[in-house]
Amino acid sequence: MAEVAGDRRMIGAHDRAVKNALAFAERHSAATRIREGGKVDRQQTGNLVVASFRHDTSRAQDPQLHTHNVIMNATRDADGNWRSLEPRALYQLQKAIGAVYRQELAVNVRELGYEIEPGKDSLFEIKGVPAEAIKGFSERAAQVEARLAERGQTRETASAAEKQIAALDTRAVKEEVNRAELVKDWRATADAAGFDQAARLALVAQAEKAAAQADHAPLLSAQGQIVAHQAVAFAAEKLGERQSVFSAADLEKEAGRFGLGKVTQTQISAAIDRATKDGELAPRTFIDGRGAEFGGFTTASNIDNEQRLLRAEANGRGKIMAIQTSEQAAKAVARAALASEHPWTADPRKRPKPCSPVRTAWPLFRAMPEPPRQRRFWRPWRRRRNRWATI
Repeated sequence: MAEVAGDRRMIGAHDRAVKNALAFAERHSAATRIREGGKVDRQQTGNLVVASFRHDTSRAQDPQLHTHNVIMNATRDADGNWRSLEPRALYQLQKAIGAVYRQELAVNVRELGYEIEPGKDSLFEIKGVPAEAIKGFSERAAQVEARLAERGQTRETASAAEKQIAALDTRAVKEEVNRAELVKDWRATADAAGFDQAARLALVAQAEKAAAQADHAPLLSAQGQIVAHQAVAFAAEKLGERQSVFSAADLEKEAGRFGLGKVTQTQISAAIDRATKDGELAPRTFIDGRGAEFGGFTTASNIDNEQRLLRAEANGRGKIMAIQTSEQAAKAVARAALASEHPWTADPRKRPKPCSPVRTAWPLFRAMPEPPRQRRFWRPWRRRRNRWATI
């Protein structure tokens, strides 16, 4: 819409969404490691050093407004000292940061007077733009999909690493082109797809008229405040079903997904504060699969369930006669050890691993490490001489 239809307001909407996505990254992923007394602690810093470069074309010369954000390997600790970044959370939150950008952009687009059609993973399209026009300006995506098809895969079946390899394999060298000729070609493509100049101007004019209504902004703001509370409640219930404690970043992302196009990150943060004050959420420390600590929450229902289980255990203690006394149990264990073909050890860490279905299935429920290909892309973070990375 910004480049082909000429609605330059879209550029400002994009820039604001980028800024809010980077603010999300600062809140949840900016941290450093501080070594003290032989112990290494991860400390949140809440600040990043970012250089942003806005582009408006893809490598296939399609109109594609996007921003490259180069994050420097530097952050300030609580004492004002510059330190290197601890990048684990940045890596883990790549998809969440992208989702927050799309969620913020959806709200901004609606503020400009457009209506949206939500899709999966916080994606959306602008109502009134023909599907043929969208397809006509997706040459880069078509190249990636064609390369995946050559390997018998699709976007749905390929892994993130495989899609990245396909994108790199089809990546053309950037070329300088005549801007006027490029815009002329874009508009010719739009005309051929049924999105001619009259249709483009009519859609922009309709959006501008809607945005100019006196009650447009207040209605969107009021809607956002209502939806924010519903979104936070939904997200907390969804995450709380699977985790006793979940991260604050996941809570914000899921709430934004629920309220796509209707609620901003600022409204979500206010709703989380309100839910915490009302006792619906309780702050907790979330520990990821590698032992790092992040801000998190649990729900009032999870706390209630845990307390009921503890009460049930306490009330049932000593109410049922033991199957065996301690002495009888010790003798039974000794007899079983003597009769066993395999050696037993007093240290449970040195016990042979049984090959039961329960034991072999157990690793499926742990946090799995990144696949080898993803680990290869991640390795540059670990080199101290590497002073920057991009998302």
